[in-house]
Amino acid sequence: MRRKILFVPALLIIASALAAGCGPAKKSDSGQTVPKGEVEKVELVYFHPRIRCLSCNNVEKYAREVAEDDFSPEMRSGKLAYRSLQIEDPKNRELVDELEVVGSSLYLVVEGAGKTAHREIKDVWFYWDKPAECKKIISDELSKYL
Repeated sequence: MRRKILFVPALLIIASALAAGCGPAKKSDSGQTVPKGEVEKVELVYFHPRIRCLSCNNVEKYAREVAEDDFSPEMRSGKLAYRSLQIEDPKNRELVDELEVVGSSLYLVVEGAGKTAHREIKDVWFYWDKPAECKKIISDELSKYL
């Protein structure tokens, strides 16, 4: 009986972490906006820890596929870039600190009109096991700027 009592809270903690993308990012929106007509560059940035789970791997895969397949002209021209960054890597520290990233997360970093805006795409974590839906969320977010 005692094992069941300990098992339920542990299961709830694990489920919450997965729903939040294996760890929440503290700062999801810069508050800045860049009008679509003034966008110079968009980066789709996937942040991940060294050890990843299935949901993390899927979101990374879908983000890369959307960028490369659905926005290939923008990728070729350099208006869109896709990056996958390990959170613990010292060379990524500045951006990780700026966005206060603490776990797996997917961000748009938009530059234009002398501003830089960033926004986390949180809903992907609810659809990590549904490729079409997850890709649509990513594509819709990119379409707001490209």
